[in-house]
Formats: sequence, C-alpha cells, structure tokens
Amino acid sequence: MEFPYSDETIVRSNFDKFFKWDAIAESKNAEPFIKTMAEWPDFQHTNQLRKFKFDWMTHVPFEGGLSGIMEYREGDILGDEFTKADIDHFRSLIQDLQWSKRQLADKIRHTAQQDALFK
Repeated sequence: MEFPYSDETIVRSNFDKFFKWDAIAESKNAEPFIKTMAEWPDFQHTNQLRKFKFDWMTHVPFEGGLSGIMEYREGDILGDEFTKADIDHFRSLIQDLQWSKRQLADKIRHTAQQDALFK
C-alpha cells in the first residue's frame, strides 16, 4: 500500500473506519458483504479514482480475521487485499510517521531559532 503524505489523513480515517465496521460486523454476526469505504482522486496515478472497500467474509479466510480491505484504482480488474493484521500494522506506521514529522518540524524550528541568534 502506498499513498502520498497528503492522503495520510484520508488513509488513517479509513483504517479507523475499518476497525469500527469490523467490530460492528462481528458483534452483529453480519452476512458476507463488500462495501465501499471511500473514494478519492489519486493524483500520483493520473487522477485515477482510488477506492477502499471493506470486505466481510467474502474472501474467507483472511489471515488474522474475517475481514479485510480491498484497494482498487479506476480500471483495475483485481485490487490489492489487506488483512486485519496488515491494516493494524499500517495504522501503527502512520502513527510513527506523525511522530517523525513532529520531530522534524521541531528540529527545523530549533535550527531556525539558532540561526537567528548568530546573524
């Protein structure tokens, strides 16, 4: 799975939505289904429409659970499939990315302040 930094918020919110839908489907013993979670233009790939679809038990067994995300770009016949464990791992990487971005911003700000002292 890849995405530009500008899509980070979209992807994170869809991962959160995935875990919410997964919990609901499991608690309600839902019948198998696939539902589109989100669609947005993917500017890295000539503005193709990118889709995340929630899959509950239609491709059983997903490793590590009954659900997963299928990712498609406009025109794809087959998309990529990600398990619940994959999504949990990606979500933790996004959190690490947020921490790294804050650290970088702090260092840049500190360097600018230091440079201003020695003009």
